[in-house]
Amino acid sequence: MNKNNWTPEVLRDKLNRAEARSIYSLEECARMVPIIQEIEELKRKRKATIIVHNYPRAVLKVIADYVGDSLELAYKAKEAKDIDVIVLVGVRFMAETAKLVNPEKIVLLPNSAAGCSLADSAPIIPVIEKIDKLRDQYKNDFAVACYVNTSAEVKAECDVCVTSSSFLKVLSKLPQKHILFLPDQHLAEQAAEALKDQKHIISWQGNCYVHHAITKEQIFALKEQYPDAPIAVHPECKIEVKEMADIIASTSKMLEFAKNSKANRIIMVTECGLAQRARLEIQRPIEVHGGCFFCAFMQTNTLEDVLHSLREMKEQIELSPYVQERARRAIERMFELMKN
Repeated sequence: MNKNNWTPEVLRDKLNRAEARSIYSLEECARMVPIIQEIEELKRKRKATIIVHNYPRAVLKVIADYVGDSLELAYKAKEAKDIDVIVLVGVRFMAETAKLVNPEKIVLLPNSAAGCSLADSAPIIPVIEKIDKLRDQYKNDFAVACYVNTSAEVKAECDVCVTSSSFLKVLSKLPQKHILFLPDQHLAEQAAEALKDQKHIISWQGNCYVHHAITKEQIFALKEQYPDAPIAVHPECKIEVKEMADIIASTSKMLEFAKNSKANRIIMVTECGLAQRARLEIQRPIEVHGGCFFCAFMQTNTLEDVLHSLREMKEQIELSPYVQERARRAIERMFELMKN
């Protein structure tokens, strides 16, 4: 939306629609409109694009040039023409991935505190030690696959990178039998079961604290409240939660499922920001429920952070040439395997 079209009334209507309740006042939106207008002006001045993950607060999704999942964001930025600066509103590993895919562009992470419990569960030194030990054991019949929710340093030590929508296909295409999968234990558990006749999946014991905390009892309660609603579950959830799903899918696939569903209600079992996006984008009447599982890391990002980032051109993501080359190779390997 052009800055001249932003009014407190328009912003309030959008944000309250995303929240499915009237929590934003006209006064609060009147405070935010000048900030949005300055952000729009700085975007033009800096030749910048703002890309926002599905999870951060609604106002950031409303002002975004593109909203999506982590790898989608990186490649959407690559497609942008006449852009010098990418403002990645999400968490650090996403900004690093955007830099890997767009090495010639400036990538800004508006809030340096926006980390990720899953990425942080795989520190580089223990990862290298584990890889060396397993490589000694399995020799050439061993590979390392890392989920996109890892630091660029860790990606650089892996043979292939995977996403929540591609991991089963990519792992099945690797020629090696013994595969260390990191860092998410629940994706590894799902892969071990699905590929048990083909691969020996070795799990790193990490998790996303938001998805790991979701229980089957919580989903039972939602299902009792909305018995006619299909359930879409993120694969980072525990197996007993995934067993209750009508579909197990990445955030983008969950959104696609909701858009294509004929149901009047849907339950999305993931961080509550995805439900906000669904309410903004689905044009027909539909109730989107999810129990509001909240990621504190994602919610550290604010409108003021984006403004400060564009004003001061901070915080810029910098990666060494070694990490750039090796980590990008792991991502490219994923796309090669997905084509076959």
